[in-house]
Amino acid sequence: MNNLTLTHSVTIKGRNLFGLPSSITFHPGPLDNPGWYWLDCGRLVPITSVMATTKKRRIVLEMSFTKQLHVFEHIGFLRWMGFNNLVIEANGWPPFCGGALFYYERLRGAAVVKSEKVSHRTVTGLCDWIYPQKRQERWGVEIWPGDSSMLQINIECDFPGELGKFSKELSLPNDDLLMEILQANTVGLPHWLYWPARALLPRKSQSIGWVKQLGVEQFRERMLLHRAQDLLGALSFLCDGTHLFAGSVKSRCAGHEADIYAVRDASTKLRALSVQLR
Repeated sequence: MNNLTLTHSVTIKGRNLFGLPSSITFHPGPLDNPGWYWLDCGRLVPITSVMATTKKRRIVLEMSFTKQLHVFEHIGFLRWMGFNNLVIEANGWPPFCGGALFYYERLRGAAVVKSEKVSHRTVTGLCDWIYPQKRQERWGVEIWPGDSSMLQINIECDFPGELGKFSKELSLPNDDLLMEILQANTVGLPHWLYWPARALLPRKSQSIGWVKQLGVEQFRERMLLHRAQDLLGALSFLCDGTHLFAGSVKSRCAGHEADIYAVRDASTKLRALSVQLR
């Protein structure tokens, strides 16, 4: 994976989930203290899991009641594409096209490759969050330590009806796999929302994958890849300006809530790894 840095500020304009005009600006981060920051009245505020919360089907950064950034998981995923030093200037709902690809395409052209090595860090022990009502089945997210630069991810899903049970194992770093995950836009659930979404969100519904359009097998694959994108967006809180996270992560019938609570636990138990990846 390449380390990327912006050569200049980039403003991305578009329509948010509700079809309203929206924008988000990315600035190059400070060279003397690289990392991810949120610009607030001229101040650079480090982005951490402490300011992350979840609302219906999304991760939200909150600095105050009036300063929020919705659908952060699609933005946080950019850390895994090499952007380890960014300043974000935005509030509310950013432009939405179903995933991280929309942002990556616009930032990549304004970025150059840095030659620094990528270091890694992991956790000191098991970190997890299990849904209280599903403790016996262990539905939730588990984060385990690693001893190499690899990030191993196991995702399991279990739905009633035709979707059934399905799973996927992923190993990073893997540039081709990251590009697959990057291009996996969100999927539409529950199925009955298909026609309301087409009526109320005609443009945005085109970026959402539905069983009716994709078929069961393709829908399953896209759902697993987009779930990986969301999970990596949450795991971005465990990275900093010089380290990527490495270890093993299991997501079993889990979503954004489990991601954030498990990551908050992990953020208090981080340690550096001696391995490096060029």
